[in-house]
Amino acid sequence: MTLYKPATPYSDSIKRPQCLQCGTSMLLARIEPDKPDHDRRTFQCAECGHSLSEVVKYK
Repeated sequence: MTLYKPATPYSDSIKRPQCLQCGTSMLLARIEPDKPDHDRRTFQCAECGHSLSEVVKYK
């Protein structure tokens, strides 16, 4: 049986990209459905406000 474990700052289930403008680790702002079996993840930088979206296939 798999137990639920909340995400931690050290969790690697979702990789946080580095901001292209200032180099800070970006925060996950939202997850939206995209095409079948894919999500659109939007990350935002807390330092400079830059945002980045990427489409990923989920498992």
